[in-house]
Amino acid sequence: MDISPLKKALSDVKKEIRAELDRQLKESSDQIAANARANCTIPSISSTIRVEKDGDGYTVTAGQGLSDPEIAAYHEFGTGDFARATVSSLPADWVQYAWNFKKENDGHLPASPYLYKAFYGEVTKYINQKTL
Repeated sequence: MDISPLKKALSDVKKEIRAELDRQLKESSDQIAANARANCTIPSISSTIRVEKDGDGYTVTAGQGLSDPEIAAYHEFGTGDFARATVSSLPADWVQYAWNFKKENDGHLPASPYLYKAFYGEVTKYINQKTL
């Protein structure tokens, strides 16, 4: 029995599924970036929020191109006591990420989450679609 037509059909379906997943990932990444820009209260940071292709997925970045790119993270998480309060309420992977920006000086910049709020909103949308 020749199953080559079946193999071809399955291969075509696999390609279509991958293309659709890529399209949805790109669309979600673009939505996260757009919402993060809308949430960000500092125009110089907002203008740096971008979506970049990253292997099989996409990454949303902020702060690249600024004289101090880490200011984007300080605006997101805050500094000093503000950061401690904000970061403690985040999921473990975001806490770990925030630690990358910890400095010895405490600082007094309040947190103004823009990227996490946008990311969580997009994730929540998918979770709610799945449960409908």
